Amino acid sequence: MRRRKAGAAGDLVFPNRNGEPMEPANFRRLWREARGKEWEGVKPSSFRKAVATLIERESGSLIASRQLGHSSDAITKKHYIERNRNAPDSSLILEQLNSRVILVH
Repeated sequence: MRRRKAGAAGDLVFPNRNGEPMEPANFRRLWREARGKEWEGVKPSSFRKAVATLIERESGSLIASRQLGHSSDAITKKHYIERNRNAPDSSLILEQLNSRVILVH
């Protein structure tokens, strides 16, 4: 991406021959060729979801929805932001339970 941006004549990273925005179908074709079989599951929409998730984690879902051009964050939350599958570290709280159980016995 950095090489393409550095070599680009204008602001676009993936311009067509005329320096205009590339047609989505042409970009998808180039992307399929570049990613190969190993990254078959990574699609252009994967980047949109990754951007939304990163922005949500740092600045909230409303900012993420604005970045994606949504009028509210409901669609962004439902379709673009990956759920946080990691539970918060509650070990200190759970240790309190442990000490209470020992005292009861």
